[in-house]
Order: sequence, then C-alpha cells, then structure tokens
Amino acid sequence: MSNLSLARSLRGASHLNLADDGRFDAIARGAESELPLESIQPRFGGDTRKINPANVASLAESISAFGIIEPIVIDNCHRLIAGNHRRMAAKLLSLPASERQALWEEFTGRPIDKMYAKKIANLTQTESNVPVRILSFDSQANPELALGSEIAENEKRRAYSSDEVIELASRLDKVGIRASVGRPQNGQVAMIPALTAIVQKSESTVRRMLAG
Repeated sequence: MSNLSLARSLRGASHLNLADDGRFDAIARGAESELPLESIQPRFGGDTRKINPANVASLAESISAFGIIEPIVIDNCHRLIAGNHRRMAAKLLSLPASERQALWEEFTGRPIDKMYAKKIANLTQTESNVPVRILSFDSQANPELALGSEIAENEKRRAYSSDEVIELASRLDKVGIRASVGRPQNGQVAMIPALTAIVQKSESTVRRMLAG
C-alpha cells in the first residue's frame, strides 16, 4: 500500500462521529482536497505557537511512513489555519536529503543538531501534494473564527477517549494494519505506530488506552 493510499485509509479510520459536538462545526464544514505545499500561505497575523523541533522530527517520521493523516486546515484563500508543524514536516520530506538541513534551520531559527540531522536525512522523500481541509471563510476578514477553528482543530486531535482509540484499532485492522509482536515485515505497517500518528500520543499512552 502506498503512503498516499495508507494516509487516506488512516484518515477514514480516524473520522469519528463528532457531528453532535458544536466545537467542531467550523472544521466539519470544510471541504477536503489535496494541494501542492507551495500553494499554502502563511497564517494571517503570524504563528501562534513556536516551532518545536522534536515535534517536526516526529511528524516527519510519521509522514514518511504513513503520509499525512490529519489534513492541514486552511481558509478559502489557502492561508494556514492549523497544522503548521505538519506543513513543515511535509515540506522537509518533499526535498532531497541534501537540502533538508538548510530548511530545518530556516524553520527553527537555530543550527540543527547531529541527532536531528541524521534522522531527517534518512527519511524517504515524499510528494509535494498534501491533504487539506478548506474552511469556507477568509481568516484575514474573520480572525476570531480563524482562532476558534484553530483551537477546535487542536482539541479534535487531542480528544480521543480510550473507547475511541479501541474503535480506531478495530478500523485499522479492517484496512490491513495489524497488531503484531516484533518488527513488522516488509510492506506491513504496525498498529501501535499508526495509532500514535493518528492520536498524537506516546506509544505507552496508546497501549494504556487500548487496555481500557
């Protein structure tokens, strides 16, 4: 299964029924599509969070293996709403390994250390098209709605309960992602890393949630 196909399967598995939760109305109204990374514009008013190098490196590993699972959220002018770390990780992976260090240092504003340099250099290059969710408003004209949508998106990614993680595991199993002991064989994707990529929790936390 290709990274793009796998990411689509994981996104489908991670879409739980949030229709009754008003916090997610603005997110739910968005139309999903795919766009080139270079067409995504910076967030109006600047970024609300500092870039965390560890998060970028972790996301780059996840995207290299599974693709982008949660779409990057943008407004109808293609300005970023939520997902800057995902965008940066995807942009790193879209470059040849020899060009990644310079971009990393541009993103983070600091020299790259040896651990991160080795980690990002060894990751497989990916395509520059990424999944997006396009919200039907202009963030420059509606900054309060943009902020509310950003907060809702972050809450949505953090709000998985144990029951929801167990449901995700069941859905992942149905699309061929198995819980296995030891290193997966070539072409296989392990269940726990896939779940950690979706819910953005550590492996130990995911294992506890699966245990109920």
